[in-house]
Amino acid sequence: MIAHVGLSPLKGTHVLLKALALLKKKGVKFTALLIRKTGPKTYRQYLERMIETLDLKDYIKMLGFVSPIDLLHVYNAADVIVVPSYSEGSPLIISESLACRTPVIATDVGGNAEYLGPVGLNSLLLKTSFYDISNSSSEKIYNVREIEHIRIKTLSNRDYILSWEQVAEKHIDVIKHG
Repeated sequence: MIAHVGLSPLKGTHVLLKALALLKKKGVKFTALLIRKTGPKTYRQYLERMIETLDLKDYIKMLGFVSPIDLLHVYNAADVIVVPSYSEGSPLIISESLACRTPVIATDVGGNAEYLGPVGLNSLLLKTSFYDISNSSSEKIYNVREIEHIRIKTLSNRDYILSWEQVAEKHIDVIKHG
């Protein structure tokens, strides 16, 4: 299962859809969960047309809002989380996913490398030097079939990965104290 949280143009949801279409062409069987409401209504319509045009209806589930507890279950159930963003700050999804021992494929923008680097997952960063990263996204998702190897590697770097509770405490502390 592949999961993507935060549907919007800046989050690169449309890039992920193109990558998933390439996976489908390779004969890979998957289910992709697109979580959270999209930004503008026109973008959601654009994504729905893409799903239809790329014949991905049987592969993709658009879940809309998912409660934090249910999101925790998604992180734990997913084989990989994909964050193909064009712009990021310090996305919670990466630290939350790693806290659940779920690998993350992410673009090399914002703080993404700061999360993946210390746990030895730099190889899962997508270089954004190309405008269309759907092909490289597809290849990384395809190659994460060695998921148990990556999970074991993540576990061996346990000291660098905050637990779900520690992530929440850090963000609460930032909100309280700036």
